[in-house]
Amino acid sequence: MSYIGEAYRSFTPEQRRNIAIYILGIMFYKLGLEFFNGSISSMASDRFTATNTFTKLGAASGINQAAQCVGAILIAPLVQRFATRSVLSSAVVLFGIMTTILLITDAATGGHIGMVPKGTGKDLKMVPQYGSWNPNAIFPIWAIAGIGYGMVELIRRVIPADICGGDVMRLRRMDATVHILYEVAGTAGAFASSSAISRFGNNYSYFLTPVFFAFAAVIWSLIRPTPKAPHHKDAALSAVEDAPAHSTNYFKEIAWGAYLFFKSIYVGAILIFTHRVFLLANRVPTPIPWLRLDALLLNLVWVLPKYADLATAAGGHVKWAWYPALTFLPISYGWAAGDVSLAAYIQSTLNSMDINEPGISPLGAVMSFLYSSYIVMNAILSSVLGKVIDSDFAKNKNIHSSLSRVGGIQFSVCCGIILLSTLIPRGAIALNPQPTGDLLTPEDDEQIYDGAVLHHGGEPPLDDSEKASETDLKKPTPVTTPAAY
Repeated sequence: MSYIGEAYRSFTPEQRRNIAIYILGIMFYKLGLEFFNGSISSMASDRFTATNTFTKLGAASGINQAAQCVGAILIAPLVQRFATRSVLSSAVVLFGIMTTILLITDAATGGHIGMVPKGTGKDLKMVPQYGSWNPNAIFPIWAIAGIGYGMVELIRRVIPADICGGDVMRLRRMDATVHILYEVAGTAGAFASSSAISRFGNNYSYFLTPVFFAFAAVIWSLIRPTPKAPHHKDAALSAVEDAPAHSTNYFKEIAWGAYLFFKSIYVGAILIFTHRVFLLANRVPTPIPWLRLDALLLNLVWVLPKYADLATAAGGHVKWAWYPALTFLPISYGWAAGDVSLAAYIQSTLNSMDINEPGISPLGAVMSFLYSSYIVMNAILSSVLGKVIDSDFAKNKNIHSSLSRVGGIQFSVCCGIILLSTLIPRGAIALNPQPTGDLLTPEDDEQIYDGAVLHHGGEPPLDDSEKASETDLKKPTPVTTPAAY
């Protein structure tokens, strides 16, 4: 309990209020997201023809992720005109509107809530009753929903630095707390979504998604902007917010935002590959060991095809669903540890870094580069691997073999890449590389800020006259941003 109390006291009252509001909003958002994601994937699998189900599903997923990039592009001009919290709330509302349109479309074309019997005797099964709408409508609806999703996801990755500044310990604590409660909401949403699908059908099981998104939008609108100390221009989206408008025409601003977005990706790539300290953060004591553990645990997916064979032989009893769930517990454990450690390090380091690129935030640039790289690779692999699964199903009328190829082989390759990447930073050969330099942050709630250390309250550094009058106080140890090797 003493650690919890210490973590609680490390935040200012205003930070605690904003964190609580942010967490409550993101939990509602995650609940709605889980309901929608589980339903839309199952519905697409049912509605697309059997010969190209997984290919089309992969293509739809890829278009959705490409639309997320568009949503990220729209952020730049929007935050010039409106508060970040308003943009975040509006993005969730857009996402909710698209899910509502899909519900209305199905109801208007003859769809019904609940499951209906199909077949007779041993072939009897309960299936959803869809409307007569063209299943290809999933593509534009899911794409527009992806725009709102992309806006939310990009803002969500930089807001912690706006709330906590550059204090690495505060960021770690906030990121860890947010991650835990975010995953709790996600797990609850996944279980609830499964129950809702069996009760209401894929076409109506996400009827609570617009409601949860509306709650999230209202809650996030209550976040108070955190006052920033003088000269602190690179906290999260503030560099974009402070950038001078290049045109009063909104469409020209969108074009300018697209330019800034792609330039941000370029700048982010430069920061990543010219600062070797970013190659898996060798100055932070936790990311490398956790990433190595995570890489090894990925190989557990090899047992999933065996579970599928045993479950089929046992008549598909529900107990077999728990074995994959237990298998993914250690995998998720490694994901969470690595994600929190790396995110806190990137946020804390880039929050105080200056670059000579007006209108571009270093933190936003790196996050844009990483997020866009993830989207591009995911979009390509989703369609390609979908063809592998479709081919296996067409040949064998099952996907057991492709589970090994798409799951086991792919994840083992990922394991090897991750393990090799953890050996790149200087001094990373050790089992647990020790921290060096400016990220050896003490537990006394110091805050890294424009090259100086702010103590406890986060007050700006003393000027020369104040320093002269307080010579009896211990001078803070200067902190510098990492230089390129």
